[in-house]
Amino acid sequence: FGLAAQALPSFGFVYGVTDRIQIGAYRSPGDLGRPIQLTGGASLFSEQRGDALSTMVRFGVEGRDNLRRQYTTSLEATVARSLTRHAQLYVVPTLSFGDRPFIADLNSETPGTTAFALGVGLAVNVRPSMALLGEANYRLTEAARYHEIGQGIRRPVYGFGIQKASASRRHAFTLTFSNGPGTTLSQRSQTRGLYFVDDSLRGLTIGFNLSRRLF
Repeated sequence: FGLAAQALPSFGFVYGVTDRIQIGAYRSPGDLGRPIQLTGGASLFSEQRGDALSTMVRFGVEGRDNLRRQYTTSLEATVARSLTRHAQLYVVPTLSFGDRPFIADLNSETPGTTAFALGVGLAVNVRPSMALLGEANYRLTEAARYHEIGQGIRRPVYGFGIQKASASRRHAFTLTFSNGPGTTLSQRSQTRGLYFVDDSLRGLTIGFNLSRRLF
């Protein structure tokens, strides 16, 4: 994601241990505290297997300054339901322990707080390989909105975009517009307001995601 003319590239890798279990690693840049995030997840239910809902749970540990300090532990559940053959609804609650704003001083020993965020999303397939996306993610924990920093987190992180997959489904490109630069489990519900800048619809930033399935 970009902030003004500044790029904030992140990189990640997910490996499917089985058809239900996955592990992953992820890193974001210095303007977000140089966090490295390690995750493990399990698919509990799947509509493709005949269940009423698709449910994935994930556990993540992230540490700033390349996994050396200011650790945050997050628990997440992703619940998805197909509305029609062409639309899917997602609900994603996330609980983070040891949460800190992404502009926190890396040398600070201040203990983090507990943050609970609730995300909702909608994907609509307009073509077999193309989908329109929309999402919002809001912190329900008052203390974790950090009103004393910049403009604080006064709005949900929201975004919308368009995703195009290749015919083989091994590549996907997503063009997005969002008011939140963070992409780790704890940071993705923090808005640009912490940077002392506008996080309303007039302050959206443009970004893109590239994914590649290796095998």
